[in-house]
Amino acid sequence: MSRAPRSLLATAASVCGLLCVAVLAGCHASTPLAAPAAPLTEPQILCTDAEPAVECNRAEQVEAWLRDPRLMILGSSATGGTQGAKILTVAVPRAEGRTVFRARWRPLSSESLTNDPRKELGAYAVQKLFLEPHEYVVPPTTGHCFALEPYRRTVDRQAARSFEDHAGRCVFGILSYWLENVADPKGARKAGLWSADDILDEKLFEQNVGYGKSVADLNLFTYLIHHGDSHDQQFLITKDRLRPHVYSVDNSIAFRSIKNPMLLFRRDWSNIQVPAVSRRSIARLQGLGEQPWERLAVIEQYRERGGDLVPEAPGTVAGPRDAGLRWAGAGLQVGLTDAEIRGVRDRLLQLIRDIEDRDVRTF
Repeated sequence: MSRAPRSLLATAASVCGLLCVAVLAGCHASTPLAAPAAPLTEPQILCTDAEPAVECNRAEQVEAWLRDPRLMILGSSATGGTQGAKILTVAVPRAEGRTVFRARWRPLSSESLTNDPRKELGAYAVQKLFLEPHEYVVPPTTGHCFALEPYRRTVDRQAARSFEDHAGRCVFGILSYWLENVADPKGARKAGLWSADDILDEKLFEQNVGYGKSVADLNLFTYLIHHGDSHDQQFLITKDRLRPHVYSVDNSIAFRSIKNPMLLFRRDWSNIQVPAVSRRSIARLQGLGEQPWERLAVIEQYRERGGDLVPEAPGTVAGPRDAGLRWAGAGLQVGLTDAEIRGVRDRLLQLIRDIEDRDVRTF
């Protein structure tokens, strides 16, 4: 493989340095993570089988925990990145006590020109178009609005309410389940759990059906959302030697945002990189009617109640369809814009043409 000229490398590095801070926030620091603020409840893994043989948390249950208005923040720490994200240790009450786990938090206030926490929610919804919960390649993700005063005590003393012109004295953002049993590819390789420096191991792709399906579905997902920021810690793999499962854990630069310029020198997962894509996943997408696509416009909906924003069943679009976050009276809707949805559908149609032309294989 030919090397890029030094002048081009220097220019791209300079551009990335500027854009990472000012726009993309795509350069990631390697900082040791703090321990959880409280002991985590077992099990600490997501289910990756329809009929799991081990105790695990089903994605649907984790979604309910993340969305629960009673969710309490026990502590917060830095992620090591530069996008304004935090790792929250949180607890949700249950009859026999409480469930304690960790979640990655992006407040709405961390939005920049191209890096939008709302898109994390949109990306999570897109995978649902063609994957069953145990097949998910994005960990459970929901919106949440934390009451302002407890949030100030545990996360950010300077925080302000997210919606000054609307009801709801709370801080809104996106929560994603923090994966506890995973490593980035380089870390997994150092630990003797992985044989490649990135998430794609072409030899294992041919030999291991479970891994092949997982990484192919991840690539189909990153292609559909036009993922714009591939880097070493973007994709994680479970510490399961027999059936490794892969995840994309940072999807806020997507849906035709400006890409991180360092993709000139990295594997660009907004393109198809795997040897073949899943025929079953493509068939699911081809069989969709209009309703699943329309639901992407209102992924979540909230209603003001007693000064809080509490989730309710999503309804039809209220307000401008060119806004991914829209208010209708005391109600808040969060979803993808028409242009973002159209972009996903257009990329699917192009991929189907590439499959028909045999430019992309299926299995």
